Amino acid sequence: MLRYLRVLIIVVFIPLILISKTNTQQKEKFDFRKALWGMTKETVRNCEKKDPVRDDKSTLIYRDTIMGLDMAVFYYFVNNKLVRSGYGVMEKHSNDNLYINDYKEIKNALIEKYGEPSEKWVNEKEYKEIVWLDDLYKDDPSRWGFAISIGDLAYQLIWITEETEVYLSLKGDNYKIQLLVSYKKIKRRN
Repeated sequence: MLRYLRVLIIVVFIPLILISKTNTQQKEKFDFRKALWGMTKETVRNCEKKDPVRDDKSTLIYRDTIMGLDMAVFYYFVNNKLVRSGYGVMEKHSNDNLYINDYKEIKNALIEKYGEPSEKWVNEKEYKEIVWLDDLYKDDPSRWGFAISIGDLAYQLIWITEETEVYLSLKGDNYKIQLLVSYKKIKRRN
């Protein structure tokens, strides 16, 4: 039943959350949620419509439930201009392999929104989605979540749009797992 509910949330609600609304004239374009790169903290705060859990000189952090997962929503500012944002999954699992399932669900939602991930970083360096730093557990998929938690395995993908680099990562260290979707303004050279 829980699996059915998650699939229902992904199929019905994720497109509503992740895809920008379309009006009759043109499609609204945002860089992250309802924010654009370069917005001030005050403007972003007004876009969120609720109180942040953290508000300091360079950061705004909110809590939200997205795709059925408890997430931190973060915004970073330099000189009071939005330059980076993203989601950090706060969900806790007793089975570390469930973080891989979360990664795959988020990956599918990002593919739905942005298409297939890029095969290269902005600087044209190639990369792999799955990176083994120590392959001790490589032949035992039931231990891959544990391998992530100790830093032996990491997952990563990137999408590059006209203005934004979207980075999905699943990594760990010291038995703690971090699942992030990071949005970063692309710096263009003139």
